[in-house]
Amino acid sequence: MVMLTQLQVDTLREITDNANTNYWEGYTYLSTILSGDPQNEPFLYWLDKAVEINSNYFESQANTYIRAATRNGLMFSGQD
Repeated sequence: MVMLTQLQVDTLREITDNANTNYWEGYTYLSTILSGDPQNEPFLYWLDKAVEINSNYFESQANTYIRAATRNGLMFSGQD
């Protein structure tokens, strides 16, 4: 498990407006902190997909899948 320093936590809070916005930028920041250590590779893969989805990157298969599943789920539940 990676422990962030207080400075890193404060920076992440600033980037995400205290976890209210800019999530993809926060994920990108975390990715830069964790990169370079092979032990973090599975988590870095997840962070990469979170960046693609939260930034609404149109060429991402993960983004397309999540957006379609969410749209279909909302339509099925009557909350479209």
